Order: sequence, then C-alpha cells, then structure tokens
Amino acid sequence: MLYLIWAFGVFAACGFAVYMTQKLDK
Repeated sequence: MLYLIWAFGVFAACGFAVYMTQKLDK
C-alpha cells in the first residue's frame, strides 16, 4: 500500500513539473 502512495506522489510531482514547464515556456 505504501508503495502505491509513493508511486502516486512521484507521478504527481513529475506531472506537476511538466505542467509548470510548459506553462512557463508559453
């Protein structure tokens, strides 16, 4: 269960980073 939470956190962090990068690029 803890692994799922950790994986979700990493996925959310990566997605947020990509979202901010694209927003700053435009």
